[in-house]
Amino acid sequence: MEITILDVAKHAGVSTSTITNVLHNRPNVGSETRKRVQQVINELGYIPNKFAQGLKEGRSVIGGRKLTNNIGCVIFKGYNKFRDLSSAAVMESIESESRLNDYHVYFFNSVDELKKNDKLFNKLINDDNIDGLITIATQLEGIGETIKKRIKNIVSVSEPLGDNNEYDCILFDDYSASYDAVRYLAGLGHKRIASIISSDRAQRLLGYRQAVSDFKLDKDENLLEVIGLNPGTFSNDIDYSGFGFRLTKKILAQSPRPSAILVSDAEACSGVIKAISESGLKVPDDISIITIGSSDLIGDVSPDITTMIVNKPEVGSLAVRRLLERIKTPAMLESIKISVPFRILERKSTMRIPR
Repeated sequence: MEITILDVAKHAGVSTSTITNVLHNRPNVGSETRKRVQQVINELGYIPNKFAQGLKEGRSVIGGRKLTNNIGCVIFKGYNKFRDLSSAAVMESIESESRLNDYHVYFFNSVDELKKNDKLFNKLINDDNIDGLITIATQLEGIGETIKKRIKNIVSVSEPLGDNNEYDCILFDDYSASYDAVRYLAGLGHKRIASIISSDRAQRLLGYRQAVSDFKLDKDENLLEVIGLNPGTFSNDIDYSGFGFRLTKKILAQSPRPSAILVSDAEACSGVIKAISESGLKVPDDISIITIGSSDLIGDVSPDITTMIVNKPEVGSLAVRRLLERIKTPAMLESIKISVPFRILERKSTMRIPR
């Protein structure tokens, strides 16, 4: 994956000293050889450290290296900027917070974009171009070890990076989001609360189960339906609405019928509402609905859905501020985990059970 001066020399059919002469624009290299070497450098995406350092005169020096005032972002596998709304607010905040601190976001690229393109990878993942990296909902599948060798300062968003807790991470408090959603419904008098939870939402499942126990609600496994996801499935390829429709139909077939449903993925709400309507029932008169996630993911449904939301702009800002702390304090050793809470946005899809 890593391109060296030896690789360039081999592909160009010249010595490493010739490569060095070309990089420093020395006159003792013929025009055809110079052209061939430059073409190979461009094709391989080779970025020579010392040469690139020479381009950065006037930049701050911390820990013996000149800063670029750039950071990069690597996003989860399968990310599509035209279809995926879940990370947009975080990414916008990363950009704005970076500008406030005189930094520039050098790139936003998905894991698979970098994994499939060595030239792009070598151009972007290089400490001559960036001072640090923010990862969003990814374990850097297939490229993690190389990235960790090249980039010292990394902050992850949405999930911990690696198994040894060596990197700072900004997490969403999924457990409390689910727990507090059930607590809210229980406070409205609901005793029989169903849930639709995707299989990759382990903390939300735990929160639901614990709240059902703590508030002495009906414990019935038939009220819990799981959206089964295959490992590695792209979020954009999941038919959440279809899952929501089919699983709600199963839930409504239970007797007695639940009075409320917690939908752990906001994208499933349109299917849930459709299933309730086709069953001759109304929200919230017959079934109360609460979901978790950005309001943008719910779609055009009626009534407006009560939602557990997280301040995603705050998440992006926290990630940038922590990354800059690491960049400017090279001796910093201890990593931290920051858990960002959800809050409830009350709307028209829930109602109190008459006593």
